[in-house]
Amino acid sequence: MAALLGLATLTGCGADTIEPATAKPVLDDPNPPYALWSKVDEFRKDLAAERSASDGGGSAQIQWESGAAPVLHAGRPASFDLRYRTGPEGIAVGGQIHFMPEPFWGWSVPQTSRPQRGGFTQVTTDAEGVELEAFSVGTAVAGYLVIEVGGRALREGEEVRLEYGMEGPGALVDRHAERGAHLWFYVDGDGDGVRGLITDSPTVDVVPGPAARVVATTPSIVRPGESFFLNIALLDMHGNDNVEFEGAVRIRNRPPTWNVPEQVHLIPEDDGRKRIEIRAESSGVVRLAVEIQIGETLLRSEAGPTWVDADAERVFWGDLHGHSNFSDGTGEPDEWFDYARHTAALDFVSLTDHDHFGVRFIDQSPDLWEELCSVARAHHAPGQFVTLPGYEWTSWVHGHRHVVFFEEDAEMFSSVDERYETPRQLWQALEGRDALTFAHHSAGDPIPTNWTFHPDPILEPVTEVMSVHGSSEAADSPRPVRNPRPGNFVRDVLDKGVTLGFIGSGDSHDGHPGLAHLSPVYGWRPGRTAEDVESLGTGGVAAVMGDSLTRTELLTSLRARNCYATSGPRMILQTTLDGHPIGSAIPLTSLGPKPAIDVVILGTAGLARLDMIRSGTVSSMPLQGERRFMGSLSLEDLQAGEYVYLRILQEDGSLAWTSPFFIE
Repeated sequence: MAALLGLATLTGCGADTIEPATAKPVLDDPNPPYALWSKVDEFRKDLAAERSASDGGGSAQIQWESGAAPVLHAGRPASFDLRYRTGPEGIAVGGQIHFMPEPFWGWSVPQTSRPQRGGFTQVTTDAEGVELEAFSVGTAVAGYLVIEVGGRALREGEEVRLEYGMEGPGALVDRHAERGAHLWFYVDGDGDGVRGLITDSPTVDVVPGPAARVVATTPSIVRPGESFFLNIALLDMHGNDNVEFEGAVRIRNRPPTWNVPEQVHLIPEDDGRKRIEIRAESSGVVRLAVEIQIGETLLRSEAGPTWVDADAERVFWGDLHGHSNFSDGTGEPDEWFDYARHTAALDFVSLTDHDHFGVRFIDQSPDLWEELCSVARAHHAPGQFVTLPGYEWTSWVHGHRHVVFFEEDAEMFSSVDERYETPRQLWQALEGRDALTFAHHSAGDPIPTNWTFHPDPILEPVTEVMSVHGSSEAADSPRPVRNPRPGNFVRDVLDKGVTLGFIGSGDSHDGHPGLAHLSPVYGWRPGRTAEDVESLGTGGVAAVMGDSLTRTELLTSLRARNCYATSGPRMILQTTLDGHPIGSAIPLTSLGPKPAIDVVILGTAGLARLDMIRSGTVSSMPLQGERRFMGSLSLEDLQAGEYVYLRILQEDGSLAWTSPFFIE
């Protein structure tokens, strides 16, 4: 057992100095300096705009050469013969048709100027006298094609043909496998600049690529004699599941006295996934591993760690923040929950699509909101897999928050509704509900949090410090959020006396809850040689302590801040301050004469460094690459009003944070 010495012996690392306040802070500032009012105005003008009968009119479909849709592989080129048929109201001269494959996630942006580049699109019509001008709008990542009508109006039944990717190198499809990927069409029928969506725009199914990786997962804490599952999931290079594979999976690191099979066999009907029930026959730390040989390539993944112990506090793993193609992510909601349970082997999740952002706005589409809640209900299995209905309150003034309900009766309070446009109004609407809100990417892009609204202690007891956007914990945090704003980090808020626990969650848009850190999109890179340590990407998961896996227990633990955050890997952190659990508010008089933090860290890779943050001052200890650390951290001269938490950095770049202890 390694010994962690007192604070005075640790190496100082960028200690922060808290300057005395020079002016009384502004509370509930309705106009923070980073507010993007232009976005809010744009959304509200769109809602208020009058639409003609021809806006959003007509229909669109794909014509396949063979009559049946070909197999479309994630990230591969394909071609599409798209036909738009004009609706009863026609399209006037100056009116427009807009064509947009799902943005952001790898589709080639349609363009008409470079035949030898991806996404080249020919636009034609047989309607005599109609002249069409086509041009691209937006960026090379998130753009769309505008087709403007000239000469004469398009009449009912007349067609416009779009040959998308049928010449040149084709059009790349989504790098993420999904059912129902949309090729969206909009129509501005009268040319006034206000368009309407064709809600039944064509869709295609995108299948994963070949098996390139394997992920093994086990629970973190298991009691002696208890049964648990080893979850095995094959993925393609972009983290997509349901890959085709048949063959043997070897299980390594098997405890000699346990009855663990040496290998299992995957068949095509398994869709590249398998769960193996195992009984914990003895106490200790177990790190089961799996190997799969595919041609010349050996795929390997180590699960765990799993700590078999009668007294260790149970840890449940979840992702409370993610998006599907109901807003600006990929994949259908049903696929999202299936991935969370059967591929990532999470314990609890919330799918939090945007209230007013994406293609169809959920706050304007009751059918979408009802379907999101219905799918969450269908996947809910207390004791096995807990689902929590939720959404993202997407304020471009006060910062984004996801709203998660720990009850069936979920209700949406939209950020563009003037009745709920501030955090205070949101909390008032949620008062008395079994619900929580979580500020995220709070220190930087895409919009920082307006912390002048001090979080409601019942409805917002914890905050998301890590996601695919990076860390909002502190300015000295590794892998910080993009474009961080000085003074807007979570630690800055703690220094003002606000009490917040820490969780991570993905905010992933790839349809892969719990495993965003394994996506090349979010920074994952393999080791260059077999001996190299892979570099994990940004992501986030929430670790919640508790005795049972239910909505009520999860809510109780989160409100007590008995939780911690990681950037994705499932490190085990068991930490107490003089016997008090993480997140506790501890009266100074209840501490002994020599208070200390007792620490157990079981890493998923070599541990590089342990940081202790005490009221803004950072002290560090190198950990020499061991995967286990146990020790005690003494705290001298603690004062009321202080806070203390730990930050762990692994050699693969991944991070973890305990929730702070607060001294009263």
